[in-house]
Amino acid sequence: MATKVGETYYCSICGNKVKIVEAGEGTLVCCGQEMKKV
Repeated sequence: MATKVGETYYCSICGNKVKIVEAGEGTLVCCGQEMKKV
């Protein structure tokens, strides 16, 4: 999965939110599961 600058991701378990400031490859993981794109 490639991220793009400006995208926001959310953890449905703890509520953490991440906003992408530098694009890259890979998967965003929090609390042991993939984060969902908002």
